[in-house]
Amino acid sequence: MIYVVTVCYQNLEGLVKTAKSLMGQVAVNVDADIRWIVIDGDSNDGTKEYLAHLPKEIRNQTIWISEKDAGIYDAMNKGIECSLNPQKNLNDQSKYQADYILFLNAGDVLSGAFVIQEIFEQIDKQNLSGKVCPAFIYGDALEEIKGIQKKQHGNSKSSMFLKQARHPEKISNGMITHHQATFYHLGYLRQWRMRYDLRYEIAADYDLTARFLLKCWAENLPSLYIPSPICIFE
Repeated sequence: MIYVVTVCYQNLEGLVKTAKSLMGQVAVNVDADIRWIVIDGDSNDGTKEYLAHLPKEIRNQTIWISEKDAGIYDAMNKGIECSLNPQKNLNDQSKYQADYILFLNAGDVLSGAFVIQEIFEQIDKQNLSGKVCPAFIYGDALEEIKGIQKKQHGNSKSSMFLKQARHPEKISNGMITHHQATFYHLGYLRQWRMRYDLRYEIAADYDLTARFLLKCWAENLPSLYIPSPICIFE
């Protein structure tokens, strides 16, 4: 199962955009294989009302809380805790042996309708070959640049370019891909008690990823590269 954690604050438009991206995943049993964890920072822009009346396509697999937090990484830590301790009334029927967590905050979207399907297919290949389930899964990203001018008409449009992930061994040089294109094995986050370090205001995601990969290497646990875009980063 994949737990998608979305942190938001005063960004209802972005939250709806992310929800539509998840609901648009095809060839996946969304109700059994995806859980959406929304951590809202006590917004007053209609976010809570939207979450209370979610579309039926995603309502049953959503856990959400709305309360003040100490910033984005504190909220993301809450998302980890919710993923590790999901509500008992959720109908967990995933056929996959391992659970993963992906952070896709309000306004972030998956790059296409088959992203989650491809992740599951790659995990299946690992299982069928007798390999250990990957502890860390990562892929490429699409970056969106707005404001590119058309030569003929003069109006602005968005332009996409592919940002390929680097090998995890390059983590000492910075993030190997966008945080929205990385999946962490929840069991190891629990076992190693890893959370975002709130001492870092802008780089706690890099810190967590680096510590996680170092532990994976120490335990001889595999990573899995998905050679296609996972997310669209604006």
